[in-house]
Amino acid sequence: MPICTCTVAFTERGIEHQVDVLAETVYEACALAIKAFERKPHLHGPGRHTTLRLQVKQTQHYEIKVDDFLGWLYDSKPAVDEKQRLRKIRLKGILADDRR
Repeated sequence: MPICTCTVAFTERGIEHQVDVLAETVYEACALAIKAFERKPHLHGPGRHTTLRLQVKQTQHYEIKVDDFLGWLYDSKPAVDEKQRLRKIRLKGILADDRR
């Protein structure tokens, strides 16, 4: 997919949070959105079991569980270039946070 704007959202305690990111893939959008959510002072970001809702160019919608995204990102299969690039995005809270 070419670089495009993706709106990534999740709901926590009945409140929807969303950010817009520029990404080439839905997984890159997940990584960038998680990082953006972590930067918001009133949020800790989505937990591992949170489902992210992605809207690409207002036509394509995806739902990806954060746990599935992390499983794909850190599985034992050989890393592809995209995985290596996304692993460089520091996802501080979500890797240790199994509380949600």
